[in-house]
Amino acid sequence: MLSLSVVQRSVLVVLLALGAAGVAFAQSCPTENSQGPHDAPDSSVLHGTLIHHDELRTWLGLKLDQPACGETEIQLIFDTPEAWRIADALRTCAVTAAGKLYLSPTAYYSARLAVANPALKADASCHPFPVEPDPARHPISAGLRSYSVSLTIDTRGKGHTAVRVWQGSAQRTSLQPWEAYANFSLNGGGDVLWFGCSSGFEATDVVQVPKFSGDITRVGSSLGVGLQVDRVNTIAFVCRRIAPSN
Repeated sequence: MLSLSVVQRSVLVVLLALGAAGVAFAQSCPTENSQGPHDAPDSSVLHGTLIHHDELRTWLGLKLDQPACGETEIQLIFDTPEAWRIADALRTCAVTAAGKLYLSPTAYYSARLAVANPALKADASCHPFPVEPDPARHPISAGLRSYSVSLTIDTRGKGHTAVRVWQGSAQRTSLQPWEAYANFSLNGGGDVLWFGCSSGFEATDVVQVPKFSGDITRVGSSLGVGLQVDRVNTIAFVCRRIAPSN
């Protein structure tokens, strides 16, 4: 049984609490002009089902009971990983979300409309999942000298990303959570991948299938490779511990 931090418990209490009075649902829509996207003038209060999308990018959406501003689903954006994980614990639940809608400004978004740091209130029928622990706090053994990583990026349709991390050549010793050992990000169009290892390790022996015509780019501790669109791309590499400098 996972134990929740004081912050997590307090936020979940807020999310699960129902006010004595009924909720009045309302929408305020953003507009776009020559100056670029803008926030809606007023906050919206919307109701729907919280959905965890496992696509090219993992994201949280609110599938609306009734369309708002012409959309049937909006993206939920959070400033901190902890707030995201707490909201993710409400996946599949019916919730009320309050906040200002805005037009998604870049291709990094997965829905046309989004709301940042919405106030969420779950319906009484909600049975939340345990809040996932912070993978950044997962310790890496001091004796681990190297490990292997495989990233599978499917750019077809809505896409999908899968990550495997293991120790040894036979792929029998899986290392979890993978986020403690590797990191990656995609550019807006999803045709460039940046990746790297945990702090103290360096990515080596990179193998890419299918091979992209461009060179591998290194910026700091991260490596960048081009991806072929509408294909399944696999990038495998070995993370080796960096020897301490004298």
